Amino acid sequence: MRALIVSGGRIDPDFALSFCKDKKFDAVIGVDSGLGFLYEYGITPTHIVGDFDSVRPGLEEYYRSREDIEIRRFNPVKDSTDTQIAIELALELKCGSIVILGGTGSRLDHVLGNIQSMMLAKTAGADCVMVDEHNRIPTTDGRLIRRMVRDARTRGSGAARTISMWPSVRRGEDENIFPYQEEADAMFNSALIYELAVLKQYAEPLLFGIGREEPEYLEAKRLLKFLDYFLGVDSSFIPDNSLVREFIGGGCFRV
Repeated sequence: MRALIVSGGRIDPDFALSFCKDKKFDAVIGVDSGLGFLYEYGITPTHIVGDFDSVRPGLEEYYRSREDIEIRRFNPVKDSTDTQIAIELALELKCGSIVILGGTGSRLDHVLGNIQSMMLAKTAGADCVMVDEHNRIPTTDGRLIRRMVRDARTRGSGAARTISMWPSVRRGEDENIFPYQEEADAMFNSALIYELAVLKQYAEPLLFGIGREEPEYLEAKRLLKFLDYFLGVDSSFIPDNSLVREFIGGGCFRV
């Protein structure tokens, strides 16, 4: 099953409508102020989630009058973001492919939170991508950057080699990890909300080292643009027992 999540960030209508035109989604989940876009362009959601603190007046009442739409309202004081709740709902519906519109915008804290929430889908073995007219951000970018930084530190590998091997790594995950992860005794999401801000300072020099003539150049440019979303954080602030230390070094664990 495929899910479309329409969140409350910036949405370019021309891009969004063109992107969705020839795609079929089994679930369309409206998230808080993202309902405004769905209503304005006549797209009927199958589900609505959020705390409704930024929904335009009258919209909640309109959708509550529709018996064919499931609505889940949450307290504004909560640990999860509305987009995270929508991703969790998509996974509950057994969606193996999730697309997020309205996940980017001018609120960097929201963008970072949404990118972090996407890791929930990857942990569950689902594909998840956040798109706008300028970007396509898949859940795999964070893991690719992790591997790139670690390979450079521990194996002396350049970024081009890590990028070239990445399709093979992904195939191995899809064949040998994700189909069996539910049989594990324990499973946890190791992603940290600050890790890309830390990895940025290590990854950027590696990516800038890829020449225009190399096949991996365009992927390097895309990753550099992705890293522009983040302000760098000095690694001296990172505790020695942080999982990020596995990639940048200086940890207290023997790995």
